[in-house]
Amino acid sequence: MFLGTSNARPPHWRRTVITQTFMKSSAGTSLTSSLIITYGVLRIYLRHPLWFMLTTLVTLPGFKRSIVKDFSEKWVESAAVAAWMYIRLKNKIGGEKAFEVLRAVFLPTALSVFGVNFRIVESPRTFENLIRFHEISLQGLFSNAKEKVIEQSNSRFEYKCTSCGYVELFKYLGVPELGPIFCSVDNIFYNSYLPNRVTFSRGGLSKTLAEGSPYCTFIYENHAESKGDSE
Repeated sequence: MFLGTSNARPPHWRRTVITQTFMKSSAGTSLTSSLIITYGVLRIYLRHPLWFMLTTLVTLPGFKRSIVKDFSEKWVESAAVAAWMYIRLKNKIGGEKAFEVLRAVFLPTALSVFGVNFRIVESPRTFENLIRFHEISLQGLFSNAKEKVIEQSNSRFEYKCTSCGYVELFKYLGVPELGPIFCSVDNIFYNSYLPNRVTFSRGGLSKTLAEGSPYCTFIYENHAESKGDSE
């Protein structure tokens, strides 16, 4: 049923099925995971974590309405909670501590959401499927991304992206420091997908828009010794 299994069906059939499987909605599971992780972190640093979470969610619609610039609704929906939580945390515990708390909340939350949305439990972990994750993202949140593929082969996939809704949104909200946190999700997810066999990197320091580069660099390398090992 998935890539990397039987070849009894034609390749285009397998590609269609795995795309549909990856893209199935899992909002309920993702929300539950996010709430559990958020509470688990906040309870260590806040006296009333549940109240903070509740008031953050209740006041979130007003925060989103205050974003008067014409940003894509998809970008606002996916980033507003983290931005609003961070802004409120800064008022309670200070900027430096709020940044680290937000990072402690966001990274495992994003990792769990990535895993659920792309069905990594059900689908074989292969280099080909990893590239499919990227292709699928271009049909959703990153549909307006401007990118250029540098190399695509069985052993390497590299491209550059010259636009990012997160970077622009966080600058507008006055919290540009959140950009690198969102970028770091790529490092965590892609480097944990097939540890040591497939590695992800930026190709050097400060190679993201959030860090001042004119583009974000994405490099996926397949270190499997043979084609058979990577399928």
